[in-house]
Formats: sequence, C-alpha cells, structure tokens
Amino acid sequence: MIQPTLSFVNSYKKYLIVFSVLALFSLFFAWIHTTSNEEQEIVFQVSDNIPLGFVMVPIELENHSAVSDLISSHGVVDLYDKSMSIPHKLAEAVRAVRLQTGRFSVLIPEDQVSLFLKSSLLFHAVVQNPNAKGSRILSRRKKRSINVEAGF
Repeated sequence: MIQPTLSFVNSYKKYLIVFSVLALFSLFFAWIHTTSNEEQEIVFQVSDNIPLGFVMVPIELENHSAVSDLISSHGVVDLYDKSMSIPHKLAEAVRAVRLQTGRFSVLIPEDQVSLFLKSSLLFHAVVQNPNAKGSRILSRRKKRSINVEAGF
C-alpha cells in the first residue's frame, strides 16, 4: 500500500512543489495585507496633541472657501473681526487646523481665551507664513473721545 502512494508522489513531484510554493506565497501576502490594514486603523486625534497651556477653539470663517484652498490640513493665520465697519485684527500668527471643509479650529493660549471669545466667532482669516511664531490675541482698543462741554 505504501508503494502506490510513493509512485504517485514521484510522478507528480514537480506539481506538488509548485503548489506548495504558491500556497506559501499566498499565505505570506495575506498576512502582510492584514498587518497593513491594522496600521491604517490608527486615528490621529487633534485633541491628543494640544500643548499644555493652550486650547483649541472651533471658529467659523467668512472666507472659508478661499482659506480651504490655501490650507490643506493646518497653517498659520491672522484673524480679523469684521462685525464693525472697520475690520479689527483680533489674533496674530495663530495655528489653524482644518477640521472639515469650511470648518476650522485655532490654537489659543489658555490665558487669552476670554479676550478671544469677547467677539463673535465669525472671523475673516488671512494666511500667514507657516514659520511665523509668537501667536498673540489682541485686545480691542477703546475709542478715545473728547467731550467738550460749554459752560455758559
């Protein structure tokens, strides 16, 4: 009974070797494919990378379509408040992250959030050089006025 089995193996030896090699290659590539899918499941969370002393503030931009064309994922912007007749620069060289099309979030020092939130959260952004440093939140200047009273 062993004799017919050996003759079968000897007659198809080349085919069995080729089949075994192809089976090993397919198992190897299937293993590589599953490990590469596991690596792709790592999700980047913006909130995990906020430095100490800073907060991310979601904002709305009036010119979001133009800024979206200039900033793919993140950049540096100056923010202007256009609620008055004359635009007022509110923030300078702040880091902006594009969340979705038309939605942005900016990195603001935690101690300056109250100055930032005094105005509306609808801004006009101007894209800065990405190497700009020293983000600042500017306070609104109070208009000085002189009242002259005539005392007759």
